[in-house]
Amino acid sequence: MGITADPEGILYVAERTAHRIRRIVHQFESAVIVGTGGAGLNDGPGDVARLHSPVGLSWAGGGLVVADSLGHRLRLVSRIGNGSPVLRKSWYVQNIAGSLSDTPGDALGTGDEAQFTTPWGLRARPDGAVMFSSVQNNALLAFELPAGWMTSGVGPNEDGEEVRLANASGYFGPRDGLVPFITYPLAAGGLAPGATTEPAEWWFDVPAGVRSFSFVATVEAATAGQIRPDISSSTESPRNHVQTVIPVNAMAGLTQIDGPADQATVGQSLTALAFDPDGALYLADGSAVRRYDPATNVITTIAGHPEPGHTFSGVRGITTPSLGIVFVADLYGNAIHLVRHTGGSMADAANWTTQRIVGTGTPGVPTGAANSPIYGPKGLKSIDGRNLWFVDRGHRLCLATFSGGDLGDPANWRTSVMAGDSSSLAGTAGYETSPIRFNQPADVAIAPSGKVYVADFGNSVIRGFTFDGQAPTSDARAVNRPTGVAIDGAGNIYAQTWTQGLKRLGHASLNLDVNIVPPAPTAADGFGNAASMVTRPQTAPDGIALSPAGDLWFIDRTGLRRVSRVITSTAH
Repeated sequence: MGITADPEGILYVAERTAHRIRRIVHQFESAVIVGTGGAGLNDGPGDVARLHSPVGLSWAGGGLVVADSLGHRLRLVSRIGNGSPVLRKSWYVQNIAGSLSDTPGDALGTGDEAQFTTPWGLRARPDGAVMFSSVQNNALLAFELPAGWMTSGVGPNEDGEEVRLANASGYFGPRDGLVPFITYPLAAGGLAPGATTEPAEWWFDVPAGVRSFSFVATVEAATAGQIRPDISSSTESPRNHVQTVIPVNAMAGLTQIDGPADQATVGQSLTALAFDPDGALYLADGSAVRRYDPATNVITTIAGHPEPGHTFSGVRGITTPSLGIVFVADLYGNAIHLVRHTGGSMADAANWTTQRIVGTGTPGVPTGAANSPIYGPKGLKSIDGRNLWFVDRGHRLCLATFSGGDLGDPANWRTSVMAGDSSSLAGTAGYETSPIRFNQPADVAIAPSGKVYVADFGNSVIRGFTFDGQAPTSDARAVNRPTGVAIDGAGNIYAQTWTQGLKRLGHASLNLDVNIVPPAPTAADGFGNAASMVTRPQTAPDGIALSPAGDLWFIDRTGLRRVSRVITSTAH
């Protein structure tokens, strides 16, 4: 019923009664790019997604905005990957405004907070401004696509686009915060002094009419030792560079976008991060486990929603002590799962299996026996794959220990309470040291020495404990509402806080307190004191992790971000 054209003159038609969108090229050859003929609400690739009586549609920001009339919402259809545009799997559908459950309404708001009834006529501009009619509300409404949602897909530039970097893996976004890595492969043994790498092809995609532009090239290398963020405050250290790698998707529910970083999103429920020894980053994102590979700049879902057969109720902790082994803390499922690689590409969910190894699924206080119940695990950490430390909803610090045999067999794991009140499920909040009490512990980290550090959110302190068979000893550093804690290979301790930003607290003695990334009303990428973060007020872990090369990665309201120490930068 609706019809529009993209900047190349290709037509797109909304088939209202068939619940599909069809693409028609100049020679009148056509192909269905979204839908299978049945009504539905699913987001996802075009061969999976469903529409419910699409009517109005218009091209905006490099994609199609669709008025899904009986779904009572607006959808964005955009290109993914480098496949043929006539294939449905080359397109992705996501909800950008209106009900997630086809519920009519009449309310202004952001994303799925907004409600309207029977959207119909729709007009959009290339800059992302959209106007549409809500028939049953007798209203004409307007909104703008956020900049992070605007993409040019694959193909020629639109007038007014910014200069973009590209290589064989695809396009990278135009903003500083969304420009990721281009990897130069090294020969075995590394690069000798004075030697050069093999060339890696990359280029700029320059819109018509642009006669000149400038850019900053940052060259990084993994040295024999880690290159950590400067220990001085960001005001004094222009060498610390903060970069947003993947933005938060603030306009959708559970569904997130996999693919190249400039097209991908992470969820508002992203809570925890962990690196494997090869430098791949694993994310606890709502009810899913996702894997981001900096070498390819691609993020994929490997377990959980929306993949079948992998079910989590709310992932709140993740750790990767070895290649192909991922442990996941399922807060509401009262369990810890083993997500194990079985062979083949690590980016493919089909090559991973999931097994519950700790907890019964029913909340309970750990007993020290095999198949013990647990209660709301979060902040999971392990450095050897045999000892899993975590905090729980009962204000406790717990340890699950592997006794040998099959790693995936729950009978081979025994879970005990190491600190906190074990007399009741809810536990007792407090700040005592004998016996030890916590107040809403949010995260845990393990030093190379084996010392355990807890982000004690409710007590506004990072606490360190040594368990050596005797009474545990402890020390502490006051920080406001810590939600995440991480330790690098040299024992440097980093904390994510509610109101004080990202901090470094020194070595094991916690004798340092400097801002790495300061808090601000709005987040900003950049060098030194030009960078800032906006923290999230919550007691779930706000992920923080150190890469094998020493970069510090963290989560805030903006998305997945990293701090790198840059020695020199040159404009060209």
